[in-house]
Amino acid sequence: MAAVPPAPTPTTAIPATVVVPALQGAVDRYCKSLTTCERLLKLHPRSKGHPSNAAALAPAIVLSTTAAFEGFAEDFSAIALAKSGLSFGEIAKKIGNWHNPHLMEFRNYMRDSFPAAASQLKAGVPIPIFTFTSSRGAAKPATLTWDQALTASRAWMQVRHHLTHGLTTGWRSERWYGPLKGTEPNAHEVLRPMGKGLYSLTIHGAITCARIYSIGAEAISNAVSAHLGETLDWSSRPEFN
Repeated sequence: MAAVPPAPTPTTAIPATVVVPALQGAVDRYCKSLTTCERLLKLHPRSKGHPSNAAALAPAIVLSTTAAFEGFAEDFSAIALAKSGLSFGEIAKKIGNWHNPHLMEFRNYMRDSFPAAASQLKAGVPIPIFTFTSSRGAAKPATLTWDQALTASRAWMQVRHHLTHGLTTGWRSERWYGPLKGTEPNAHEVLRPMGKGLYSLTIHGAITCARIYSIGAEAISNAVSAHLGETLDWSSRPEFN
């Protein structure tokens, strides 16, 4: 009769070592997403008069830049929270509750999660944009304060909601409806007034949206990364000129 082999000696499993990636990876992926938006912008003729089919580039840029920001906000937040010691379950619960976060929500979330960076997150940076004074006037360069930019980001998210739900096309003069939540700004507050209750997105509006979200994302993430002992390289972020 064959001998029965001895039972194996019980051993203690060695837990897997989890390496949290660098925050720079989230920045690199975000900037890569923005290159598509930048290429869309370069297709626009920038000539006087109605740009014909090129008018569709403005809503495309708004949709793509806000989508890229949403991905970045979730990606960066998950890595930053992991570096602060939160478990995967806690991170999933927090990030999973986000739905189309605008810049102010991202700033507030980072401020609450990293109180040591609160002063930098409150100060922010000024952001160069374009503004319109009338339906006939040309777009003029302007600068938003940080607080103004945060508020404008909320209005631009309302623009995104209009576009994604088919309430407007974004490539012509249209009526833009009020927000579902009374506490949110109206979409038309960041659009070009065309008279008779109509507003237009325009390519300069799309550039403004792209700048607010991308420059704002850089300012917020730089403040948090400095608190976590990392320095971010944003040299590949498109300028949207």
